[in-house]
Amino acid sequence: MLRKKKVVILLIGLGLLVVVFLWYGNRVAQERENYLRFKAAYAADMHFAVRGGERESAYLIFRANRSNPNEGNFRDVVFVLSEEEAAQFDEDILVAWPQNEFSPRGDIGPIRGTQQRLEQLMLRARSRNPDIDFRDYGLPENEITIVDSVENWEIVSEIFMKYM
Repeated sequence: MLRKKKVVILLIGLGLLVVVFLWYGNRVAQERENYLRFKAAYAADMHFAVRGGERESAYLIFRANRSNPNEGNFRDVVFVLSEEEAAQFDEDILVAWPQNEFSPRGDIGPIRGTQQRLEQLMLRARSRNPDIDFRDYGLPENEITIVDSVENWEIVSEIFMKYM
């Protein structure tokens, strides 16, 4: 009788352990998906160019990729400084880089791209907080540069969300 109780307790414990591992694995996958979606949205907000999507934003391309079950999903979103660097990555990675001009859907003439977005961000941040020093956020200079928008994208995104 004691042996049966031990077996039952062991089976219940193993069952709970399996449930916890499944729940945790699902949660990690959801967090990863949200992180990739956030990176794609950032690329769209910064008017980054995207490999294979001359007229579409990174977020729209990411969403279309996720909604098409016949297509392999992007396994990552990567930011680089130039189109030449983007060529080094596999096709299953969404690669984005700053661009000089941005034509939304082609019906409006080209407007300035990433640099204009950064200038708007700095102007808005300084109008709301005239004493702002971007070095306080961990940036190397007291301005946000194109390189920062790629290499320190998390910091730029934090500033963007705070002031835009």
